[in-house]
Amino acid sequence: MIPALLASGSIPLLMEPVRNIPEAPPGTYWDGGLTDYHVTVPLRPTRDCIFLYPHYTNRLIPGWFDKRSHARRPNPQHLDHVLLIVPSQDFVSSLPYGRIPDRKDFWIFAGQDSQRLRFWDTVIVRSARLGDEFMEQVLSGKIRRSVRPMDDLWLSP
Repeated sequence: MIPALLASGSIPLLMEPVRNIPEAPPGTYWDGGLTDYHVTVPLRPTRDCIFLYPHYTNRLIPGWFDKRSHARRPNPQHLDHVLLIVPSQDFVSSLPYGRIPDRKDFWIFAGQDSQRLRFWDTVIVRSARLGDEFMEQVLSGKIRRSVRPMDDLWLSP
């Protein structure tokens, strides 16, 4: 696990990559943020399994530098073994300001740190409850009723 964590923080062109991670296909690994921000390569499990991908939105966009491009879409076949976990639009709309906090908040709330922190803390508490609900769904087996196939609706802007 340690080599995989090191690879996830190895910045291309600035740091040495991690090579041949145990239990991973042979190769060179580094932080994919600059090369493939979201899943863009086929994930091929060695046995019957799925990849759990918790994410803040249902929009997956290949590439980092052109992340604002609405034309970029992942290959759906590359997501065959991916279980994307995202908050519902109803959940996001119910948050303060109707959105998930992000780094723009440092500009939006400039000079209003206490308001920004209150916003972020509220979302952290609400997200923890959402996580608890998710785990209850998993442990009870009710998750089967919540899983939906990823179609173009899930991958569109």
